[in-house]
Amino acid sequence: MIRAHVAQERNTRSAADFTKQSYRGLHRMLTFLARGGKQVNLEGGAFERSVVAGFPSLEAAERCHHSTEYSEARQYTIGTAERHMVAVEGID
Repeated sequence: MIRAHVAQERNTRSAADFTKQSYRGLHRMLTFLARGGKQVNLEGGAFERSVVAGFPSLEAAERCHHSTEYSEARQYTIGTAERHMVAVEGID
């Protein structure tokens, strides 16, 4: 059951294609609920791409963020994108 969500928005600053490489190895820790695709900006700044991932708990989301797999994935995005990310505890 999904009990926490992580939302990420980003604007790409380079033409590097890091998407497939950057998420390799993370699929065991999370469930992608939305990844790219059509989006409508309702409020605030517009971003080129948004991702929403589900986790079994807020603690699991934090563990994923601090994991070796995420650290390796993050290397593909350093210097290539402006990102905003937040983890939110879900409602039972």
